[in-house]
Amino acid sequence: MEKFWKTIKSKLVHENPWYKILEDDVALPDGNECKYFVMDYADFVIVIPLTKDNEVYLVGQYRYPTKEYTWELPSGGIDIEKNETPLAAAKREMAEEVSLQSDNWEKIGEFYTANSYSNQRGHVYVAREVEPTTKEIKPDYNEFLETKKVTLEQLGNMIKAGEITDGPTMACFCKLQLFLDS
Repeated sequence: MEKFWKTIKSKLVHENPWYKILEDDVALPDGNECKYFVMDYADFVIVIPLTKDNEVYLVGQYRYPTKEYTWELPSGGIDIEKNETPLAAAKREMAEEVSLQSDNWEKIGEFYTANSYSNQRGHVYVAREVEPTTKEIKPDYNEFLETKKVTLEQLGNMIKAGEITDGPTMACFCKLQLFLDS
């Protein structure tokens, strides 16, 4: 049996500056057809800012959809209108959110945030030997952030204790552990 679904027709049902919602008519592998809704999001970056002592900077912020204050790794969207590369977006987001810079960057992976309804992919970067940025860069208009530096052990304990509930941060911590172990 064929494994893949085929798009018969796609209709835009909602659009805003951050994402689109598509209503697709699809043909399933068994020959049946159905409607499927997809959130079409631009890719984003998530940065693991490491000091020379392997401490990590986190961002604290209120997340309106969940009505919770969360601690997470710096992250943000890739500006596709400006043809921004994932690495350029990672550098920009780290500077905006934690006022840090680095000359030592490595991409350690990618992941989909919710592949059952969205095509959004996260690009994961490690920035080593981070230091304060020399530029004055302001966060986005709707970001009211605080930062803190923790050890990798503390980060793991925060995840274990449920103090960090952000899925991308947890996935990136796991990816980082595998990366450091190899």
